[in-house]
Amino acid sequence: MNRRTDQNTETRNPSMKNVIRLKPAAHDMGLLLLRVTLGGLFVFHGGAKISGGIDGFAGYLASLGVPFPLLNAYLAAGTEIVAGVAVALGLLTRLASLPLAFTMGVAFFLAKGGQLSAQGGGGEYPLALGLVAVALVLTGPGRFNLTDPLLRLITRESSVKQNTLHAVTA
Repeated sequence: MNRRTDQNTETRNPSMKNVIRLKPAAHDMGLLLLRVTLGGLFVFHGGAKISGGIDGFAGYLASLGVPFPLLNAYLAAGTEIVAGVAVALGLLTRLASLPLAFTMGVAFFLAKGGQLSAQGGGGEYPLALGLVAVALVLTGPGRFNLTDPLLRLITRESSVKQNTLHAVTA
């Protein structure tokens, strides 16, 4: 929608003005809800792999023919926990979503054989989680995230140090 269309809509229907104003906030709230849910699910599943006995998960990976099953079990669980927390907090969301999407791609194609049949233990769950992670790579975290304030803090501290250094050396 362009500005001219927005003005015409507001003129014809003044109540639409409030809906149009809410749209950016709703978009960011939707991304926040998506991030917190996705990140929480990954933390839960990664934690379950660790607390449920990583050897059992490693044995499952070995039965699938995954090389170095214990190492890969720890990598998968660790990725789910660390990247899940980062996604939930909106900390480097795009970067953190990549390994989650990869992990779910492996789960979908290797563990579930690319099948979508829920009755046959299909892969709709890892596929859905992986695609949501890809969507976050594409959209980013939205306005409510920790990356932006941390970058502002780092930039401000860096400029203060440069100004101090410049004042001392001038």
